[in-house]
Amino acid sequence: MAQAQNPVEEISQARPEILFAVGEWPPMIAENAIGYGILARRVSAVFEAMGYQVRYEFLPW
Repeated sequence: MAQAQNPVEEISQARPEILFAVGEWPPMIAENAIGYGILARRVSAVFEAMGYQVRYEFLPW
């Protein structure tokens, strides 16, 4: 039997966000690469497994 989700519970269980300020370093990390590149995909997977939401901000060198 399916249960309806409580919107209050969803808000209270929001994952904290980790912001990474990064520069281009293809193929490890690149703004236009799939998943932002090899390294970014790995970092995202690790932090998401720990319960964090990951965001990347690309800045010039």
